[in-house]
Amino acid sequence: MNEYKRFSKGELFRFAVEAFLKSGVPEEDSKLVADSLVTANLRGVDSHGIMRVPYYVDGIRSGLLSPVTQIEVIRDTPISAVINGNRGFCIVVAYKAMRVARKKRRNLV
Repeated sequence: MNEYKRFSKGELFRFAVEAFLKSGVPEEDSKLVADSLVTANLRGVDSHGIMRVPYYVDGIRSGLLSPVTQIEVIRDTPISAVINGNRGFCIVVAYKAMRVARKKRRNLV
């Protein structure tokens, strides 16, 4: 019989955060990505969960993924924006893009 070690949500979160921090990812972004990955596992979407950590770390090492996610607004209107994520973490790009959208929404009201 195969025996599998089980890890708590906190252990998985800390593992991911530590791996990202050691790869040069800022703490806030490390926590955001780690939380998203652990949540995916808890929802049963393992393909988008903690198993992505080595993939992301390898992406940083090879230069395919930037450890520091800096979005750039390419085109801006009062109600929309086109954003370049500059090879950053998609999760972080989406979070930062959402903040841009919320600011636009507040300006319309």
